[in-house]
Amino acid sequence: MFIRDICETVIENNPQELGGIDENGDPTCVEIDESKFFHRKYHRGQWREGHWVFGAIERGTNRCCLIEVPDRTAATLEPIVRRWILPGTHIISDGWAAYANIENIANGIYTQCSYP
Repeated sequence: MFIRDICETVIENNPQELGGIDENGDPTCVEIDESKFFHRKYHRGQWREGHWVFGAIERGTNRCCLIEVPDRTAATLEPIVRRWILPGTHIISDGWAAYANIENIANGIYTQCSYP
């Protein structure tokens, strides 16, 4: 629990925008995904709904951001991408339907590819 609390404090107190253009004029790569977190060991104990978390990590620097979200719809995730990922970034995602429009956000400020 102690290390988890420290990580949470560091991430909350040091929010960082990710990506953008590097010193060579190339787009920085940022991987994005979402996951549901809940606590239940060995399929025992009381069922709890859990929390969706959107995550992004910048390749090469390992800088990251984690944001709790109510759901994983495009209406929820696109504003978060615009807030935390800088224009010019090359976004790598898993092809989730909510990410289908990323290349069209704000007239194409991002590029995207999906990995299998």
